[in-house]
Amino acid sequence: MAIWLIISVYDLRKNTEKMFLQCTQFPNITVIMKDKQGVVALAIFVDANGTEEDLSGNLVLYKPKKAGNIKLVMVREKYRGNRLQKILMLFLERYAVEKGYTCLCTTVSDKNKYSLNNIVQLSYEYDLSLIHISEPTRQAEI
Repeated sequence: MAIWLIISVYDLRKNTEKMFLQCTQFPNITVIMKDKQGVVALAIFVDANGTEEDLSGNLVLYKPKKAGNIKLVMVREKYRGNRLQKILMLFLERYAVEKGYTCLCTTVSDKNKYSLNNIVQLSYEYDLSLIHISEPTRQAEI
């Protein structure tokens, strides 16, 4: 499976209430890791084919048959450094393969060195022919 990364100076996509409600519908999934105090980390996979969220339409180097998005992977600050982001990304990747997806897309800020490092370590591919620049958005925290 190809995992393509679209690099964005800011978050490419604005998260809306409608989008988060869509994330709760099959075949989209939200994975939550919890401890006794509550949510530690979460990840969201979205089947965005044919919607405005479909990042695969922006790819130049590769045109997938069936693409999904890694919409969001967040880890609470005090739990960072425990490989949770990688674990969640690999879980979403396995889910996508099992459901017949041939490509996953995601965006990441060029300032997010930790996520960029994890993506490099996971050997995901970049479509550097496309760089989106959008309006800055407020960063969500869990």
